[in-house]
Amino acid sequence: MRIRIKQKGFFRDKKVDSTNKVDDIMIKENLLDSHGENIIIYFRGDKSSGIMNFSYGEAEMLISSLKKNLGLVKKVKKIRG
Repeated sequence: MRIRIKQKGFFRDKKVDSTNKVDDIMIKENLLDSHGENIIIYFRGDKSSGIMNFSYGEAEMLISSLKKNLGLVKKVKKIRG
C-alpha cells in the first residue's frame, strides 16, 4: 500500500510519501447503532506506520467506487463477534 500525505505547514507544505504493508484490519461494531461501525486499518513500514479509520458510510462509498471502476472487490462479508 502506498500512502501520500500533504500537510499544510507555517512556512511550507510538508509531503510524506511512504510504502507500507497492511498489518491488521479490525472492525468495531456498535450494537445500538447498526451504522456506527468503524473499520480500522493498521499499517507499518520501514520508516512510518499509522492507523486509517473509516466509518461505515465511508467504507461503503470506497467499496462501491472500487466495484464500478476496477472490479476488484467481489463481495463484502460482515463478521459479528
